[in-house]
Parts: sequence; C-alpha cells; structure tokens
Amino acid sequence: MLETKRPKLKMLSKDFVQQIIDEAFDVLKKTGVLVENQDALKLLKEAGCDIKDQTVYFKKKIVEKALETTPAAIHVYDRDGEPAMKLEGDQIHFDPG
Repeated sequence: MLETKRPKLKMLSKDFVQQIIDEAFDVLKKTGVLVENQDALKLLKEAGCDIKDQTVYFKKKIVEKALETTPAAIHVYDRDGEPAMKLEGDQIHFDPG
C-alpha cells in the first residue's frame, strides 16, 4: 500500500489545546449531554455518571477511561460487508451527507 505524505499544519499551542480539553471536560460535567435512549441512560448510570431527567453529567475520570479504551482505528464496511476504509492516524474521511 502506498503511503500518502500529508503536510502538517500546527495552528494551536499545546497550552491552548489543553485549555480546550479542560473546558470540554467542564462542559460535560456541568452542562451535560441529552440522552434519549433508556438503555444508554442505564449503562451510563451504572458507569457512574450523574443523571437528571435525560441529561447525563460526565465525571472526568469516566471520560478519560472511555478515551483510554477507544480503539486507535475504526474499520468501515460497505453494504455488502466488505472493507471500505480504515480510519486511523491521518487517514480521515469527511462525508457531509
């Protein structure tokens, strides 16, 4: 397989990236996320999330654990079950539809 060389563009400092991440944790903890699926709400409650009505409030350690256990690559398949693409590293795909 031919490796594609892609230019790297660095626009944000490491400190600013960390600020964005910290603020995202804050939003997940204080504002929460609306979840309308009852099975998902049950799983999130069992995982230790705080829930009020259908809003889930995520603790930082729960999000960090989820990120640590997220696979490094995602395999996407077509309608026939054949491999269509592998998303990892710099291999991305944008589909607005």
